[in-house]
Amino acid sequence: MSKPGGSPTCPVWLEKPERIAALAMLTVVGLLVYSLIQRQVRLYLCTHAQQVPRNKGATATPTAAGVLSFPHLPTEPWSNYE
Repeated sequence: MSKPGGSPTCPVWLEKPERIAALAMLTVVGLLVYSLIQRQVRLYLCTHAQQVPRNKGATATPTAAGVLSFPHLPTEPWSNYE
């Protein structure tokens, strides 16, 4: 049950407009970091003509979720995975 004028968001109440704006800003920053990770990995793979393994074969355009789900991130480029 929500309070009058409040916005319920899993158990936190965002009663003030400043808090809602802060949550929106954090969401935008998170999406920016996510897209920068994806962009940098794709640029690296493109410039070095490499691919990374995925469920349905190798790809040169992995998503950030795919990159972050690697069992172990290599310290060297992905040449060890080919």
